[in-house]
Amino acid sequence: MIHFSTHRPLCSFLLCTIFVLCFVVFIPQVKLVNNVDYFSLEDEDAEFHQKFKALFGGDEFFIIALEKENVFTADNLRVIREVTDALEALPDIRQVRSLTNITDLIGEEDSFEVRQLIEEIPVGAQALSDLRKRALSKPLYLNTIVSKDGRVAGILVFPYDRPHDDDYRKHLLVTTEQILAPYRQAGHQFHLAGLTTINYGLSRIMQRDMWVFFPLSALLIIVTVQLLFRNWWMTLLASVGIGSCVATMFGLFGLCGVRFNNLTCVVLPIAISLALADAVHIFSHLEKKELEGDEPDFIVLERILNIVVKPCLLTSLTTALGFLSVMVSSLPAMRDFAFMASASTVFEFLFSFFMLPPLILFVGVHRVFCDFITIRRGPSLTGLFTSLWGFIVRNRAAILITSLGLALSGAWFMTKVLVETDILGYFKPSNPVHREITFLEERMGGVATLDISLEAPEPDGFKEPANLRTLDELGKFAKGLEGVDHVTSFADFIKEMNQAFHAEDPAYERLPDSRDAVEQYLLLYDSDETDDFITPDYRHARIALRLSSHNTRNQRQVIDELRRYIAQSHASSELSIRLTGHAVNYVNVANLMVDNQIWSFATAVLTIGFVMIVSLRSLSIGLLSLVPNFFPIFLNFGLMGLFRIPLDTGTVMIAAVALGIACDDTIHFLSRYLDLRKQGVSIMQALPQVISSQGRAIFANSVILTVGFGVLTFGSFVPVMHFGILSTIIMAIAMWADVLMLPALMICNVRIGADDL
Repeated sequence: MIHFSTHRPLCSFLLCTIFVLCFVVFIPQVKLVNNVDYFSLEDEDAEFHQKFKALFGGDEFFIIALEKENVFTADNLRVIREVTDALEALPDIRQVRSLTNITDLIGEEDSFEVRQLIEEIPVGAQALSDLRKRALSKPLYLNTIVSKDGRVAGILVFPYDRPHDDDYRKHLLVTTEQILAPYRQAGHQFHLAGLTTINYGLSRIMQRDMWVFFPLSALLIIVTVQLLFRNWWMTLLASVGIGSCVATMFGLFGLCGVRFNNLTCVVLPIAISLALADAVHIFSHLEKKELEGDEPDFIVLERILNIVVKPCLLTSLTTALGFLSVMVSSLPAMRDFAFMASASTVFEFLFSFFMLPPLILFVGVHRVFCDFITIRRGPSLTGLFTSLWGFIVRNRAAILITSLGLALSGAWFMTKVLVETDILGYFKPSNPVHREITFLEERMGGVATLDISLEAPEPDGFKEPANLRTLDELGKFAKGLEGVDHVTSFADFIKEMNQAFHAEDPAYERLPDSRDAVEQYLLLYDSDETDDFITPDYRHARIALRLSSHNTRNQRQVIDELRRYIAQSHASSELSIRLTGHAVNYVNVANLMVDNQIWSFATAVLTIGFVMIVSLRSLSIGLLSLVPNFFPIFLNFGLMGLFRIPLDTGTVMIAAVALGIACDDTIHFLSRYLDLRKQGVSIMQALPQVISSQGRAIFANSVILTVGFGVLTFGSFVPVMHFGILSTIIMAIAMWADVLMLPALMICNVRIGADDL
């Protein structure tokens, strides 16, 4: 392999160029995702949820809230009507509910009439006052259509469920904003909130993050390379490597049909960082003293590459295994991330050893090879790491005690890690989506949804008073739970009909006692507002809950309380009762994350540990190599527990990924160490040579990885920001572990007589 790239550089370079072009042609097929449905599972609950949505027309909605001192003015009601009518005309919208099209039951003795609450917009003050009083007396509409204080009116928009159209939410919200634009210009203030806006909001910040991550990570890493190596030719070659790797990755996205989403877009800065991982170790060996002999340039380069190719191959393998261990996840987005990130490690290795060597020879080795590595206005790294050996020998006990203390602290705080997903927490507090939802939840209640599905054994089952009482009892229990803001069921409509049938006497705001009464009410009721809560055959009913918390930990408490109540109070019921909806799906995802974390990390440990032991051909060295790599992971979870960073869609993959990347420098350290030991060099003589020669590359690689992951902190998707922050810290801690802890451990083994390392 090395012989080919150094002895036939033109062929090697052309093959790499053709390889890149084969992927580049697929770049036009790269697509972005404009929703977050990729976070969903494909399990029994998700399958039931799809069937449930087919029965009731979907459960997704968003609210357009109009805020006024008093919404019950002729001008404000006219705005609501015009916006409602415009929205109803859109093909993507299944249903719109607002003050201007909801129904009102006008009660008489032994009858009632169904009318629109607002048939004609009133103009007189008294008529508007009466309308306000009437609207605020309707429990079905309070804090859904209008706030209790009458200052916020909600227009509920229910889009069609279009799972195969990624862009329908974008088109819907863009069109909605176009409808609202002239009213905003006239001074009316609207707030949009709901699952639809959350989905589209996440896709927008993903696109924004892509435009930030790619250029910023490339720029910062190129600048970092120049500062570390002080050689513009090296920086230029590094830039070519980055460009080739990124172009190939873009093409692979298009070729495989993997779309960019809030997780897979993280692959770009990771790929850019990893594109230099092997190049840094190659650059660190390109010293001008290697050119002092009479050997041809390509022979010198071949000799150097043969030194680093094996450890670089191992690091690429272990990094790929770290990413691939995330493939055990049941979440499609996680699997896509794992596949694409692991592919980037393969590409960077190929370009480092098939494209970079020919470029070095084309440019000329005398331009690329350096005297030493420096940091601007700083000491020589060679001298720094040479003197570090004495520090380690003198302070080995303190280093190990400090490391042990930090590891134990990390293990303690690890128990405090919260396992939760907060979809609202995906946004920064300054994000408009976060602000709008917070506004609506403060004025009218939450927009998160949870449903209770109830199915009778026979058609017309929910005309029976006993089954209606079950609906009512479940609804009342749900209303009493913390975090539940609003509950609506078919029973609420029947109670309203019963009251209206008895001349609107408040004493009759209850369920009727007979099936005949229910059937009579349904004959009189001429409206489709119950369609969202009962099927046409009256066999399948729905209780719709709106929750104020988007946090799966709190949602899990509500779900557990409801399931406990159903099991205790309705176990003997002939009804089939089941919880469903987005909240159930989110909680299932959060629960699965724990299992995924355990399995992916266990998979990474076993596979990477096996590779380390086999490749290093030493059980003791292989096991020892895991110690400095577990250390940063312990501290990572400790920091998560200390700073209350949750285990969510971003941070769930960090342990396996970090183990795969962090062990790269350990492999280079131990590979060089074993080479010296095979030459008969003693442990105490080999260690300072390894620290001096490999310390420079470890430092440079750690800085580049830290910069690469640090770019993620500039993102807008909070889980990815957390991933970037923690990965940055892990890279820094891993360097401590490799250049301080690992040598200190090996010295202690020598002191206690273990000279078999």
